[in-house]
Amino acid sequence: MKKITISLILFLFINTEVLPRNVWGIKDCLAYAINNAYEVKIQELNNRNLDNNHTAAILNLAPSVSAGTNARTSFGRSIDYETNTYTTTANLTNSYSLSASMTLFNGFSVINGIKTAKISQLQGKETYQQIIDNICQSTMQAFFIVIYYSELVKLGEEKVETSRLNLHNVKIQEELGLKGEADILENEAQLASDEYNLVQYRNQYDQGILTLKEKMSYPFEEELIIDTSDSWWETIPSVVSESPEEVYNIAVLFLPTLVKSRFDIETAQLNLKTSRWQQLPSLSLSGGYDTGFSKILTHTTTKTESYFDQLRHRAGQSVSASLSIPIFSRLSRRYTITRNKNNLKIYEYQYEKNLREIEKEIESVIQDVEGRSMEYILAVKRLATQDKVHTVNQKKYEEGLIGFMELQISANNLQSAQNQKLYAQFQYHIKKHLLDYYKGINYIDQEF
Repeated sequence: MKKITISLILFLFINTEVLPRNVWGIKDCLAYAINNAYEVKIQELNNRNLDNNHTAAILNLAPSVSAGTNARTSFGRSIDYETNTYTTTANLTNSYSLSASMTLFNGFSVINGIKTAKISQLQGKETYQQIIDNICQSTMQAFFIVIYYSELVKLGEEKVETSRLNLHNVKIQEELGLKGEADILENEAQLASDEYNLVQYRNQYDQGILTLKEKMSYPFEEELIIDTSDSWWETIPSVVSESPEEVYNIAVLFLPTLVKSRFDIETAQLNLKTSRWQQLPSLSLSGGYDTGFSKILTHTTTKTESYFDQLRHRAGQSVSASLSIPIFSRLSRRYTITRNKNNLKIYEYQYEKNLREIEKEIESVIQDVEGRSMEYILAVKRLATQDKVHTVNQKKYEEGLIGFMELQISANNLQSAQNQKLYAQFQYHIKKHLLDYYKGINYIDQEF
């Protein structure tokens, strides 16, 4: 469920081929982040090492074979291999050997080593998936922050434009004798305040872009234009009731953190079994073949056999079996068993701890989604009402029926409603997509 599918690989490939592009949507950012993250590239190499370790563990079942040769020249008194007596000559000797050995039983350490290597291989894949999930989550949140501040910039620009229009109207009314200098100063001060807020929003937007580039591993010197026109952002959420138990039962099956924790328990169980089996004797089998050639280099009347005849006549074979019985090793085996028992308990407790943390996180996310969706719906209603109130107050101010302070209270209430709606919208989308992830949908496969 949580694995990288062929469709995702094709999606990444397509997105990489068409870059650079002018406008980036959220899925474009996610795909780029996955394809360029250093953590992903590092883990890919780690997984290759784990694959090699698994292959090497399997090959430990095969016997080890070695061959050797030796050539030696001696001067002075030496053994004449033809007569087996000492002579004062110069001899050339040449030997060859071939040996093989194989462990027949060693407490199933080789078999358990293969299983352990396989588990490490699977853990590597889960780590790879976990890295991708974390990158997608952080990139998605950075993207939402950019959207959030881009909306604040729009609201800030509207507020500045309204303040400029109010200042312009007040100056006209001041010329007609309907407003005084104090009214102009108040509007100028409000315009300066709104312009200051707008500059802050733009700076925060620029910081958001910088953070998004960091999460994507995108070049800082290149321009990144985000598509803020996607309709999914303005989708009005509906209040739905999710079952925490159902989401939890799905999440337990695939979350990389929990899967890796279960693999840790399996590894600890194998280590414990291996340490217990190490108390039994070990049995190994070996065999060898050797031969040689010799020749007297000085003048001699002894006739030397031909090279191949000597190799044939001097050939020797050997077969041996070795049985090693552990009797006393300063209690190291006993301490190893105790240590492996403790490690198994540690991993079991860690797994239970992870389960509780995930259960609590899912409960919290579901509450957040339901709460934020309700907050958003109420914020939309409040904004609609506050917008009507401010429209009326704006007309009253222009007609001189209310003062500047009443108008600003109304404008601040409208701005507060806009910000409240925008923040609830921002929080809802973050929590909603996190909940979809816990329900088994990869970030890259979610609907935006």
